[in-house]
Amino acid sequence: EVAVNTNWLVTRASRMRILEQGGMRITHFLNVRMISNSGYVGPVVRPSSSRLPDTVYETTCMALSEGTGNLLAVGWRVLEEGVMTIMDLKTGDRIHTIQSHHFLSSIQIPLKWEDDKLFLKIIPVRGAQRSDSDTDVDDFGVSLGYLDLADRRLKVIPGLVFNCSRDLIYLDRTTVYGVSTKLDRLDNDCEETHIDLNIDLESYALLMSEEDNYCPVYIASLTVYDFWNVPEL
Repeated sequence: EVAVNTNWLVTRASRMRILEQGGMRITHFLNVRMISNSGYVGPVVRPSSSRLPDTVYETTCMALSEGTGNLLAVGWRVLEEGVMTIMDLKTGDRIHTIQSHHFLSSIQIPLKWEDDKLFLKIIPVRGAQRSDSDTDVDDFGVSLGYLDLADRRLKVIPGLVFNCSRDLIYLDRTTVYGVSTKLDRLDNDCEETHIDLNIDLESYALLMSEEDNYCPVYIASLTVYDFWNVPEL
């Protein structure tokens, strides 16, 4: 993943290493470089501290403040905990951290900066169109929130709930877009109705590849919230 603005280029890297006691572990790096409009790309800033702690199991998403901003928000999983950290790229200091006691209980995924507000995906919430009696559904929806650096408080935006944690969300100063996808089937005589359609596409295609009457359909839907107004939040 890459995050870039007028002054900074931030890339994530990983390397597999073999442990002395046997086995392997992935080491993660966060490489920060200064850039300019002329096309200049500088060396890695503070290379001695670009390696993330060995306790970092995986990283999620990055959001870099726009224009000439120096703020980077990045999420990662530390053992069983979820962490979202805001860093000042100019100094290398961590200025704020949101920590979840368990990665599966709640995570905050950075999306976009608007001035001093960082907008986030907040997972999990129950999807708006799911029935409370539906106990077989193991996926969760997404709400939106923002962290205001002025008071360091995380606020959830009411009324904005997306039905699936895999939904893609894009936002600007006036509009929020949510893109959801689903693999479904056309009506036919197929008897394989017990197959979970939430499995990944390759697994589903493999299971159904020998069916003569296999009629899959891939559905993408777009939800638009056009009442968005960041300055009023």
